Amino acid sequence: MAVSSPRAKHWTRVEYERLIDLGAPEPDIAVVPGSRRDHSRAHPSHPVLIVEVADSSLAFDRAEKGSLYARAGIADYWILNLPDQVLEVYREPVAAPHAPYGHHFGATITLAPRDTVSPLAAATAAVLVASLLPWARSPARHPPAASPNFASRVLIRSFTPLARAAAP
Repeated sequence: MAVSSPRAKHWTRVEYERLIDLGAPEPDIAVVPGSRRDHSRAHPSHPVLIVEVADSSLAFDRAEKGSLYARAGIADYWILNLPDQVLEVYREPVAAPHAPYGHHFGATITLAPRDTVSPLAAATAAVLVASLLPWARSPARHPPAASPNFASRVLIRSFTPLARAAAP
C-alpha cells in the first residue's frame, strides 16, 4: 500500500478516477493498495482509507466530502477534527436521498486521544488517536496557522507503517 498527500512534496500527486468522475477534491491523506512504483504509470482507482484534516473545513468535510466519498464506495473515511481534538471515523456507505450526493455513512464513531483505531484494511494494526493529533502529542507547541499542514505531516508518518502492514 502507498500513502499519499498533495501537501507532501515527496509523494506523487494522486487523483482517484472514481472520485474525479463525481467531482471530488483530493483528500488530505489516502491509503491505496500497492506501492508507489505500482502507481508510477497509472493512478490508483480505489483508496482503502481517506483521511481529511479538518479545521475550518469541518462542516464541509462532514457533509459534502462525506457524501461524495460514501457515493464513491469508500469504506473507511476519517476526519481528524482539529478544533475538538478527536478522530471521527465514518464507515458503511449507504444510499441516503437527503444527503448532498445521495449517500452517507451509516456508522460513525468519535474517538478521543486516549482511544485506538484500526483501519479496515489493516484490522490488526492499532493506532493511538493521540499519535495523529498534533496538539495531543505536545500541547505546548500548538501550531496556530499551519495546523492542517502539520497534522498532514504527522499523519503521513503514522500511516506509512500501516500501509506496509496492510500490503498484500
